[in-house]
Amino acid sequence: SVDGGEVLKQGRVLYMRHCSHCHGSSGDGNGPTAQYLNPRPRDYRNGVFKFTSTNDLSKVSREDITRVLKYGIPGTYMPSFLLMEETEIHAIVEYVRFLSIRGEYEIKLVAELTGDYSVKALESRQEKRSDIVDELKKFLKEDMPGAATGAGDELAEQWTAADTEEARIIPSVPRVPDTEESRRKGRELYLSKTLNCADCHGIDGAGNGPQTMAFEDKAHPITGVKYSEPGLHDAWGNLNQPRNLQTGIFRGGRRPIDLFCRIHAGIKGSAMPSFKNTAHEDIWHIVNYVLSIQFESEPGSAGVAAAATPAPAAGAE
Repeated sequence: SVDGGEVLKQGRVLYMRHCSHCHGSSGDGNGPTAQYLNPRPRDYRNGVFKFTSTNDLSKVSREDITRVLKYGIPGTYMPSFLLMEETEIHAIVEYVRFLSIRGEYEIKLVAELTGDYSVKALESRQEKRSDIVDELKKFLKEDMPGAATGAGDELAEQWTAADTEEARIIPSVPRVPDTEESRRKGRELYLSKTLNCADCHGIDGAGNGPQTMAFEDKAHPITGVKYSEPGLHDAWGNLNQPRNLQTGIFRGGRRPIDLFCRIHAGIKGSAMPSFKNTAHEDIWHIVNYVLSIQFESEPGSAGVAAAATPAPAAGAE
């Protein structure tokens, strides 16, 4: 409705040109090239985005989507579009938000009908089919308009709130100095029973913790069938290998604040939980430790980066 829809029109043209071959024309993550990619392209339709600077209960912000478009997602096939004009990036951001909101809205409307009128529900009902059809017509006429309006209002409120200051993750203390002592504290927290990061990421941070070999007690979100393979799965049903911290590649960005947000809010739609109740100073210690892992001579053995070898003095052999 903004500008008569001109921004969305432009966004759709750009999206179809640059994005649909992976993410699909409807944003279902199933474009023509998606089957060849691992990890799979994001399916926007449930409104979940993994890497955000918003708290664990908030939607993704425009700023977050913009950052992904500009810089891509390291370690995946999502490229950088940094050379695009700002107006073009803005248009794509708005169109991606549109696809997400529309998908969520459709899911909510389907949920209103699933309990009583899905194929599975109909098989268990004893009434005559003609009576069920009459009941459905009455529901669609009398109750569905209110449910549709309520779902739309709820989504509008949630997506609007994501761009407010209240939704943003703002550390209560500045980053603590990156010292050996800080990294040591970070490793202690990493291994602690309270946080237990090693359960997924492994003692040495290689992404090989015990949870990668366990079977999850949950089913695929679409098929409803329990997983037959061990490991952690995301909200889209994809096998999710915990990040190998030894590589120094972080999909949500490697700035210290990026890692702070990942720990504080978790990674939405994945098995990475939120540690928002952890003291912010402690989160910074974990950030310092995680960033040091790739430089350790023996990751996991000491929790501190190997000391740099001093340069020999002039004339020394």
